[in-house]
Amino acid sequence: MATRGFGVAVGIKITDGRQLRRALKEAGEGLDDLRDLNKEAGSIVARALPDNTPVGPDEGGHLFNTIRLSATPVRARISAGDKSKPYAGVLHWGSPHTSQRSQPWMHTTAKVLEPKWTAVYWDRLEQIIAKAARAAD
Repeated sequence: MATRGFGVAVGIKITDGRQLRRALKEAGEGLDDLRDLNKEAGSIVARALPDNTPVGPDEGGHLFNTIRLSATPVRARISAGDKSKPYAGVLHWGSPHTSQRSQPWMHTTAKVLEPKWTAVYWDRLEQIIAKAARAAD
């Protein structure tokens, strides 16, 4: 809790992401820090995905070449597949229509790496909040 003026405590209590983004805007901080945070945490998983992606025949290329990361102040999103490889969702989730069993390589990789990316996420989030608190003083 920061103090201001004559030792009066000034505090911010944030209970969800929407409040955090609002508090950062009010403190004059941009949301670029949150976007960078999400990109940094997401890249930990995205870099590990090619090693865990199901591999089929060589003709036509491989699904692991289509993995991409996008980040906003709200979330990091990792997607796979493109126009020539639209089957990423079917491989990941499975399909009862084609008897394709699910191979949830994205979720499995994210779950295995969860301690690593959550540690990075919380450390950077604390830095962002501290920076916003200093700016508010």
